[in-house]
Amino acid sequence: MIRKITVGLTIISPGVGTQGGSAGDTIRAGADYVIVGRSIYQSDDPAAGAKQIADEILSVL
Repeated sequence: MIRKITVGLTIISPGVGTQGGSAGDTIRAGADYVIVGRSIYQSDDPAAGAKQIADEILSVL
């Protein structure tokens, strides 16, 4: 529904990862970008955390 209202606008979604949202679900719902800072920089293994999020996003594209 939001895409009908915001034709041509970029949608950036916060609250993904640490705050409980799923990056894949967020992209699937129509977001163009997701903000995933804490999920990466507070991870014990930031590189693995970034790869996991990237893989999740790629799986829904």
